[in-house]
Amino acid sequence: MIIKNILAPKVAGTHSAEEIIFRRGVGDLYTEIRDVIMKTELLITDTPREEGDTRFKKLPSAINRSLGESLTSLGWKPRQAPGAAGALSTSDWAKVRPSGLKYMGNIGIALEVQLGNHYQFHADVQRLGEAILQGEIIAGISIVPSDRFALYKADRGASFSNASEKLERWIGLWVASGAILLPSIMILAIEFDGFINLPEPGFRIKYPLYDPVNAIEPIEWREMSGLEGKTSKSKPSKPAN
Repeated sequence: MIIKNILAPKVAGTHSAEEIIFRRGVGDLYTEIRDVIMKTELLITDTPREEGDTRFKKLPSAINRSLGESLTSLGWKPRQAPGAAGALSTSDWAKVRPSGLKYMGNIGIALEVQLGNHYQFHADVQRLGEAILQGEIIAGISIVPSDRFALYKADRGASFSNASEKLERWIGLWVASGAILLPSIMILAIEFDGFINLPEPGFRIKYPLYDPVNAIEPIEWREMSGLEGKTSKSKPSKPAN
């Protein structure tokens, strides 16, 4: 997939959320996220939404599954969010490690993948913000569709533009309330790699699995494909060349 846009607001003087990630020693985790996204290949049929409704109802769960399997192979896992309960109790994916500092227990990054209704982005920001402010992670990242990708989803779906507007509004509220520390939250907008010819709306995803000890190159590739009128199917894994 393509990382089409990045929003990393200033949260510490002149330092952006992305700069904080590298300055606080978790740049390698950010690189893992970017690597998983860019090594995942997503092809879809050129079938934009009709009358506000998407032609790809199964695609969000397929993307979540492929990203989840790639991240799990690298040691990422869902993580309990502070102050949340029930369906809102966990961040989608997180990876932390001991900081080695007496005044900080762990350092890490939490990740939310928002391919659904754009109003759910508010809950993502709340989970990430609370985890940062309580010192459980260094930064939070939200993955949303690019504005172009959003044209293939329902008109109420998340996009880079509406997520950016919401995050800027959250930051404005924190600043106006006199917050001393602003959560380091950033947005990555993803986009499909190209189009594929299929007899009806559908998609194909090829994604990597890694050795968690030596996470430089994938050790295995998996593939999922689906037609929106049929059940999505997963092909057997393929060894890396």
